[in-house]
Amino acid sequence: MKFPKIIRHRKAEVTIYGKKESYPFYRLSWRFNGRRHMQSFRTYREAKAAGDKKVRELAKGSQSLALTAKEVTGALAITPTTKGWRRKRRQ
Repeated sequence: MKFPKIIRHRKAEVTIYGKKESYPFYRLSWRFNGRRHMQSFRTYREAKAAGDKKVRELAKGSQSLALTAKEVTGALAITPTTKGWRRKRRQ
């Protein structure tokens, strides 16, 4: 099998890179909001399944892909506070 493999859906694309001696994992790579994101997988099957899902999310324009793990944690932490503020403001 030749690498890198490119998965395309509409205008979105995701690339799967093969294993190397120095890095024995398959890597899934995509660009979103000008930033490159990567994810590692032990098997090609896992990388391909995640790539198919990710490329469809990119094509839909899902904004959650742009967030890092820390940003997601922060957003979830402030959500209850902002919901209370919105209710008070409308009254």
